[in-house]
Amino acid sequence: MLSGQVPEPDTTPRPAAGTGPLTPPRLPPSALRTLKRRLHALYRAGGTPSPARLAAMTAETQGPGEPGEGDTTEATVLGLLGSPEPGSLRDTLALASALARRAGADPAVVAADLHPLWLRAEQERPVALRTAAHWDAVGLGVRPSPGSDGTASGPLTEYVERPHDATLRRRLAHAAAADGTVFALLVGRSATGKTRAAYEAVRETLPDWPVLHPADARQLTGWIDEDGIDARTVLWLDETQRYVTGASGEAAARALGDLLDRIAPLAVIGTMWPEHLRRLTATGRGDPEENFHVRSLIVGRNATVRVPELLPADHPATRRAAARDPRMAAAVRAAGTGRRILQHLTCGPELVRHWEDGPDHWFTAAEHAVLTAAVEVRRLGHTSAVRRSC
Repeated sequence: MLSGQVPEPDTTPRPAAGTGPLTPPRLPPSALRTLKRRLHALYRAGGTPSPARLAAMTAETQGPGEPGEGDTTEATVLGLLGSPEPGSLRDTLALASALARRAGADPAVVAADLHPLWLRAEQERPVALRTAAHWDAVGLGVRPSPGSDGTASGPLTEYVERPHDATLRRRLAHAAAADGTVFALLVGRSATGKTRAAYEAVRETLPDWPVLHPADARQLTGWIDEDGIDARTVLWLDETQRYVTGASGEAAARALGDLLDRIAPLAVIGTMWPEHLRRLTATGRGDPEENFHVRSLIVGRNATVRVPELLPADHPATRRAAARDPRMAAAVRAAGTGRRILQHLTCGPELVRHWEDGPDHWFTAAEHAVLTAAVEVRRLGHTSAVRRSC
């Protein structure tokens, strides 16, 4: 790979034809992935015949009610088993029926099982696997920095490393080198660079590992239950409390623990505010079984990596970055002696200005009232989250 070239996730079936059994392509959790895994299960149950033998088997005349006689070639078979494309319905069912017969299964039952799965795979057309470098950083939760005109559409600012970056990268690198697993949870207050640190660490340390980003706890649990996550994958859980809160969160935490025990190497990386961490890992109150699997996941695996709030303006790397990027220079000036450079880089002042505009501009009257109450509570010294019952 040339210097600076971004690696693509490897989806090539291995080993190649003639050198041993085929392996399924790497695909994101989807009906297509399940279809390919089902075909490969039949392929293994049938003794992993050669592509030439598979083509001949598939082309043979089928019995009544089964897929008809075909002209299947070795290339067709290799595509059905190893390509990240579904192939035709006719070829898929013909191959499945031939493999079922060889494995001692009922071809009609197998075909009836795979037919709706193929239809789902054809309709879904899942997106390709993407490494961190191929993801839009904003899509992973990284907050862009505003330019001089107040918009945040430019590239990310230069990254300034801090001590926690070395800790995180060391954990990720060790898991990859040792074929191990790691759950790293970056814990810090809002707008302190947690997600950016995770993004930079994965891009630098695991550049060719695909990144999977589930939408919620239900999707995460579904992916794990359907065996949808391969080894050498990064599971991205920005704002991790969204995945591990409530009954669905307990189920997700239990599934994550099982996944980390079963699949290696694997990296699970997340972010969380300190108040969420305290709430989810607290013991000695109420039901002792509450959040049991969440505590086991976070505390039992020593997952936390603390992220500080401040970035020193006099740090040499900060000064160099400010000299090259006017956005960084503006943040350093705005932070003054308070050293809250990161908060200025992540649109914090812009949010304050939106609040100061009053209700019915950026926020509804109800939203503005809630924010105002929160500001006053914090101003009076209450830093922990307010319970719903209050």
